[in-house]
Amino acid sequence: MRPLFATIVVLFAVGVSSSSAAELTKHQAKAKYYHARGYIKAIGKNAHRTIYHSNPRIRRKWQAALRYLMRVRDHAYKVLHPPPKPRVVYYSIHSAMWECIHEKEGAWDANTGNGYYGGLQMTSGWGGVSRPDLLSPSAQMALAEAGYRASGYSLAWIRQQWPNTSWGCV
Repeated sequence: MRPLFATIVVLFAVGVSSSSAAELTKHQAKAKYYHARGYIKAIGKNAHRTIYHSNPRIRRKWQAALRYLMRVRDHAYKVLHPPPKPRVVYYSIHSAMWECIHEKEGAWDANTGNGYYGGLQMTSGWGGVSRPDLLSPSAQMALAEAGYRASGYSLAWIRQQWPNTSWGCV
């Protein structure tokens, strides 16, 4: 039992000074996960000699080692299985208007070479973005919505930005 405890103490000392879980590569995380899981199982099999030891000082050491191993295991698992990225879908009361303008303008990833980009054919630099065609459709509509909001929801602003395609959409 002493070699196992010595190994966990060394693992604990090395782990405290090692990098955080966010900096782990997938390979490192996988190795840490399986090592920690193995040590947790070994401690569990010998719980009557480790965690439930009659000496309170030794019991606290084993419990601290077990908590540390569980933290290492959980952090490594999070690196190996990151949560899915949420799909952002833009929706406003003006979404139908932007979709209508888009149908008359072109593809969402359009780069026609005439200085206009994206599904709403915005110019380079619109809203601080160099290439609107590289944005998602939701982001392009959000950018147009921000300009529309800044204009005070002005119909004249819409007609100025999309003189040929805004008719019938607004």
